[in-house]
Amino acid sequence: MNKMKTMDYQHYQEYLSDSIIELGHYEDLGIAIEQATLFEENPAKLGITGKFKAEVIRMVCETGRGDIFDDGYLVVADKQL
Repeated sequence: MNKMKTMDYQHYQEYLSDSIIELGHYEDLGIAIEQATLFEENPAKLGITGKFKAEVIRMVCETGRGDIFDDGYLVVADKQL
């Protein structure tokens, strides 16, 4: 798996494209990595065909006071050309 990206929700919305499928949101990093691995081993189990690479993105939020906190992990699949 590649180096994990960290994004807030605004940057995540800008990052999304037609080639990205969101697979799930998880509170635990270990579960997110496990789900990404399971997807890469057998994407057809989820009804997805084609060549995809799973990625885990650490989501963060910022409060009005400027404090930053973790908000879980998104697992996405990016279509490889």
